[in-house]
Amino acid sequence: MRLVIQAILFTFFTLLAFNATAFRNTQVESSTDPDFEAYRPVRILVLIENVPEEARKEAHRRLVKAFSRANIAVQSYADVFPESRHWDYAERQARLKAHNIDSVLAVTGGESLLTWFPIANRSIPNSSAYATTRTYSGQGAPKVTGARSRAKFRAVLYNTAEDRIVWSASVITKASGTLFVSEKGNGKGGAIGIIRALKRDRHLRK
Repeated sequence: MRLVIQAILFTFFTLLAFNATAFRNTQVESSTDPDFEAYRPVRILVLIENVPEEARKEAHRRLVKAFSRANIAVQSYADVFPESRHWDYAERQARLKAHNIDSVLAVTGGESLLTWFPIANRSIPNSSAYATTRTYSGQGAPKVTGARSRAKFRAVLYNTAEDRIVWSASVITKASGTLFVSEKGNGKGGAIGIIRALKRDRHLRK
């Protein structure tokens, strides 16, 4: 029994030590068209494509929350462009105008990679003391697993009245440690990077 308890404690403290050094790092490069310095949306439509569903939902939730806090009205894409039909360019422009949408933020996912790997392996000798009815075999040694992730996002802010690009950004978010690595975490990292860049470039109130 003592050997089994030691193995459990070893696994626990190894995980604890590994996740203590875990982190998420997000880098953003952005630029604004000179004609749109300090441009701020009034009513915006947020579109997120080519992103895993869990990441898409988390990114959308955080973006909508950030715009709402800045008193920017957010319009649902599904309400403006129902999937019941195909919308050509002219129809899209007319629908945007009809809903008083002056801006569109389009976010596209790029490379996304989640990796899980063993970081420790503890063998336990056979011991009949593990339980009164069976013997624990060291062949199934407990393993401690680590994880890494990397995801890319491209964000473009459009002005619908002039049909021009106002601002664009490239986001790379990386994470390590099982506490941070998930599709939801990637969506969170991507959204935070976009929000920070919009604020830094004065397109979103701080």
